[in-house]
Amino acid sequence: MGKLTSFFDITKEGSPSRDISAILSDSTFSFGVWDTRSYVHKAGYISEWDLSDLTSFFEENKGIRVKMLLLTTPYMLVEQNDIGNNELSNFFSHIDPLYTSKLSFGKSVVDIQDQKFIHGINKDVLEILNTYGVSYDAFIPNAYKELTKHQNNSILMHVEENNLTLIADHEGQQMINSYTCRTHEDYLYYAELFRQQLGIDKKDAAVFFTGRISKNGAIIRLLKQYYYKVEPWMIMKAISSNAEVDATLFQDLYLAKKCG
Repeated sequence: MGKLTSFFDITKEGSPSRDISAILSDSTFSFGVWDTRSYVHKAGYISEWDLSDLTSFFEENKGIRVKMLLLTTPYMLVEQNDIGNNELSNFFSHIDPLYTSKLSFGKSVVDIQDQKFIHGINKDVLEILNTYGVSYDAFIPNAYKELTKHQNNSILMHVEENNLTLIADHEGQQMINSYTCRTHEDYLYYAELFRQQLGIDKKDAAVFFTGRISKNGAIIRLLKQYYYKVEPWMIMKAISSNAEVDATLFQDLYLAKKCG
């Protein structure tokens, strides 16, 4: 069983729950509960989750609509004419289906949408989601769609517990990668590596962050020493009716709420 950590719970009598949104990564299940006014009034996460944690969560919240974005690693962009490449066939040796358009690699089945492959979706997880009628989608395409509303040199940094996902589109070059981070310096190191691979000049790089990362925390203070623009990724300004709730921490949960 994973460990449940509560960010906050400001549920008030007479303000019933209408939606639950969630982000499911390899190690963390983050969730937000939204009321009928479209404010999140309860949020938390389960670290090192297992299948029983998911089942228990959905049992406890039966009757509430749930939307989820799946964030799995690693990611890889593949052009249409590369499909069938033997090396790719070896790489995708443990693929489980997510979308309805499927391609076979050996004994495995991989699903394709917008020429993007997602690796590592667990069949047992999908069975649970389908059993409880959870509406789910992939995190990357949804986040990428929002990111393209920013300028060309934008890098999106999504942080979960010890995990960093970076997404960018620079001069038509799309790039996605995911890393395990143990120290604050790891986040800067991988952001720099990512920026250099894209060919974005450091003085032009704009980093937008989301997920479980504080806008005033040590990681952001470190990044601001290197990049001219480091800002929270804001899709919705008013997340909660309580002004003390930091909206920057829950933009990805709002993105999940919007999906589907």
